[in-house]
Amino acid sequence: MGVDRIAVIDLGEVSAGQVLDDPPARGWPHRRWALVAVALGLVLGTAGGSAPVPRPLPMAVVDAPSDLITVHVVGDRIFVADAPGPGERSIAGYRLMDLEPLWRVDLPIGGQTTGLALAGDTLVLIGEPQAIGQPDGQLAVEPDIVGLDAATGATRWRHRGFVEGPTPGGRLLVSVRPAGPGGDPPPGELMTVRALSADTGDVVWSYDAPAGALMANHYDGPRVALLGVLLPTGRFELRDADTGQILRSGQIDVAAATAGPEHYVEIVGDFLVVRETSRVAVYGLDRLDLRWTIPVRPGQDGAVSWCGQLLCLNSQNWQGISALDPQTGRIKWSQPRWSTVQPAGEHLVAVESDPQRDGQHVVVIDPETGHARRDLGAWQGLDWTADSITGMRFDRTEALVARLDPARGVRVLGVLHDVSRDCWITASMLLCRRTDNKIGVWRLPE
Repeated sequence: MGVDRIAVIDLGEVSAGQVLDDPPARGWPHRRWALVAVALGLVLGTAGGSAPVPRPLPMAVVDAPSDLITVHVVGDRIFVADAPGPGERSIAGYRLMDLEPLWRVDLPIGGQTTGLALAGDTLVLIGEPQAIGQPDGQLAVEPDIVGLDAATGATRWRHRGFVEGPTPGGRLLVSVRPAGPGGDPPPGELMTVRALSADTGDVVWSYDAPAGALMANHYDGPRVALLGVLLPTGRFELRDADTGQILRSGQIDVAAATAGPEHYVEIVGDFLVVRETSRVAVYGLDRLDLRWTIPVRPGQDGAVSWCGQLLCLNSQNWQGISALDPQTGRIKWSQPRWSTVQPAGEHLVAVESDPQRDGQHVVVIDPETGHARRDLGAWQGLDWTADSITGMRFDRTEALVARLDPARGVRVLGVLHDVSRDCWITASMLLCRRTDNKIGVWRLPE
């Protein structure tokens, strides 16, 4: 769950509890950003009926005297860390339900905290990437990684590397990559993958990949279940993320293994997707047999993802979607407007980005044609689950929060007052920073 830094728009004339099929979106004046808690009034009425009296949610707040902080929500807890600057810096943990303080410790990291992850009962604190010199004279891009006891904040261990994610067995998968010009990792390069014990930081297993190897993770929810590695020889290995053991391996088309800046691999459902210079090749993950290919132009992205019962192929710069039959690769439809397509319950929902306004227009589409069926309006903040979409729309120090129901339209949950722009939103919780510089949490209705 991240922070949506998006431009402000007019909320329009919306009554609490109203259900909308087409929420208005007028001017988009840009406003100042921040990070705050919201006084949220909820109304559970429906269109056409008498709306009950708004019932404000109880607001638990935590003082945040400085704007120079980062806020992370992990599981059922919230963590507030000071940003780089003069003086002492700390990180504090709070219970998400009521912001009850749990602990506060000196921040055990030098730069900006770019993310947090929970592996077992260890809070993994991730710092900014840095180019680190190696004994052979090369550079490796390695962020600081610090494991904290989630219950007390005590430091358990310290490593360097990129966090790929926790594993089903409670370990932490980390990669270390060589650096190219400017310290950034070259495309397709991978040096080492390690699985760490989340409790102790000990290395459980380690794998050194040759230059030019391509890596793909297969996630089960937030956890890395499988690690796929395509070697420059064309050999593909599928490894268990907890043990490093090879579960399956085989030779695929040699052309797929040719190194190039646009090459990458993905594991999408039961398919291995290999992006080459001029094509996308799709293999069955069970037998590693070539199922089909589709041509792509140089510079075209070629990323493939599940969208309902279809595979969606992204165009250049993630603007434009082609829907493919997963068994044959046949293009069912192409739509240059959509930047994202994904299921919501039994429906397929698309998002059209507006770069000039930093907004996202949401529509329900026909999976057979890609055409719009229902307009769910323009929003600056969106949270997706398998069955629910929650949206936020801002105007100066006010914000509107609503459920976007693909079948029935938009149900307004409430209008927020004295709100600045940075918010964290999930299906059940909302965090923002109020204009009084405090952070708060509110529970959203079903």
